[in-house]
Amino acid sequence: MKGNAFILTSILLLSFSHVAYSENKIEYPDRAWKLEQDGEVLVSYDIDSLGKARNVKVLESHPAYLFDDSVKQQIYGWKFPANDPKKNLKLRLKFSKQ
Repeated sequence: MKGNAFILTSILLLSFSHVAYSENKIEYPDRAWKLEQDGEVLVSYDIDSLGKARNVKVLESHPAYLFDDSVKQQIYGWKFPANDPKKNLKLRLKFSKQ
């Protein structure tokens, strides 16, 4: 069960960043999992009036680029409460296989 501990960590981090629906999860990116690589990504994003994530940007990532595309793609699929737009939210995600 890959990344179970990470998913729990993500949910906890999300609770501090903004109220999110329970299905807003980040799974360990497949390539990083196969390479047994830990890492960290700092992203910023907006939430529009429809409750969709917009303008997802990677601000920092270690190792560079390994997690970026997967994290951005997953965040773009998230849903938030409608009619509560937010700008420049930040979220730090830590990936660890331990």
